[in-house]
Amino acid sequence: MRTNNENKNENKEREQKGEQKRRTKKENKKGEQELENMNDNEEQKHKGQRERNKEGERKGHKEGEREEEQEEQEEQKEQKEQEEQEEQEEQEQEQEQEQEQEQEQEH
Repeated sequence: MRTNNENKNENKEREQKGEQKRRTKKENKKGEQELENMNDNEEQKHKGQRERNKEGERKGHKEGEREEEQEEQEEQKEQKEQEEQEEQEEQEQEQEQEQEQEQEQEH
């Protein structure tokens, strides 16, 4: 038969073990929650980075299109200027020929 003291000690040990279990459970739960929050934060950070990357690609694509348009416009402008210059040179040559013909007729 057990003594009263032994029963008290045993009960005390059970209570301490139970309290330790509750504390451990609580700490584990808290640790899991913190880990989950960290994972969520990390996922949000990556999601934000992906969004910024997509936005950057869109902007880059738009800039590329703008550059292409600008290049096309410059090429068209240069071509137009070249055509105008050629036309002007032709007119000058025609005028020179006309002047030469007039001079020959005068002589």
